[in-house]
Amino acid sequence: MRSTSSFRQGARVLVAALALAGWSAVQAATYELIGLGSYGGSSAATDINNLGQIVGNADVLDQYGWASQAFSYQFGVGAVNLGAGRGSTAQAINDAGLIVGSHGPFLRTTAFSYTASGGLQDIAVSGSYASEGTAVNKQGQIGVAWVSAKTLTAKTPAIVVQPDRSQSALTSLGGQSSRIHGINSAGVIVGQVSASTLAPDNTQAFQMNPDGSTFVWNMPYGSTANAINDQGAIVGSINNQDMAHGSQAFLYTPGQGVQTLAWDHSRALDINSLGWVIGQYRVDSYRQGSFLYQPGVGVSDLQSLLPEDERWSQLSAAAINDLGQIVGSGLYQGHREAFVMNLTGRGITAVPEAGTHGLMALGLVGIGALTRRQHRRA
Repeated sequence: MRSTSSFRQGARVLVAALALAGWSAVQAATYELIGLGSYGGSSAATDINNLGQIVGNADVLDQYGWASQAFSYQFGVGAVNLGAGRGSTAQAINDAGLIVGSHGPFLRTTAFSYTASGGLQDIAVSGSYASEGTAVNKQGQIGVAWVSAKTLTAKTPAIVVQPDRSQSALTSLGGQSSRIHGINSAGVIVGQVSASTLAPDNTQAFQMNPDGSTFVWNMPYGSTANAINDQGAIVGSINNQDMAHGSQAFLYTPGQGVQTLAWDHSRALDINSLGWVIGQYRVDSYRQGSFLYQPGVGVSDLQSLLPEDERWSQLSAAAINDLGQIVGSGLYQGHREAFVMNLTGRGITAVPEAGTHGLMALGLVGIGALTRRQHRRA
């Protein structure tokens, strides 16, 4: 390990925990919500790039039963089944349309990359029992998590796959198990590292720079980093002392320190170049939702940014792009369905993608292509 320290060293920790009653949508963005289809089962959008291209997963019924299948979606074109088969998931997409995820049977998954022109390509990891593509940046660097074929508990450092397909493991973390959750355009990596020498739950957030220097958090009860933007701001969650209080969403800004964004049982999942943060919270076993944080505005419940008569509930945000568009899933007419939230008054432009129309014939087994459905007033 070349350089290991804590984000807390020399950083001013800002505590800005907000009670639910104190949330306000005043001056916050307002949105329209567009459903992407549920296929009779359920679906979820997992990421959106700055061209409005979306990836996600849908539970599709075939002759063997229900199974998750990875898809991409863009307005003016529709849905594309990535051809990754049963048990596939799409995790992330960059602005060039490079998609990463995993496919295969439960616990024996294989990481993949996908482009419209090149199709699906497996990412082979030597000695792996299972692997998963977890993140991709603008330059095409891919984060891969994996477990060893020898034992599921073996220490397996996350791997970075370069655009030329060469691989390098995060060995400067000391050979400990790690998982990449985000890579910015400068190649700075964030995620979670696990080791018995860390906090009581053995996990901490980490940042790794392109020169290999590494910074590991030293929070008393553990932490994880979920995303980093091109300005170096990081979001994630900090564990509380006991499970009754869960974790708290945080925003780390270089030169300013750590700011907690919500109350107990919350986590921040993504951040865009404007510093807008999305995350999820849980009130109890039956009530959950998502939030949007905007600098200078504060934290708003996503539901409060929609029309009062909106029929969606229990929104689960997953990602936000630099245009402020948010994707995730929510409950609509009893089904969990993928959605995109678009800023009111800002249209979604169709982006042509070479090879897409031919792939539409793949459909989503037994269901056909997704269609644009805007669920608003009855």
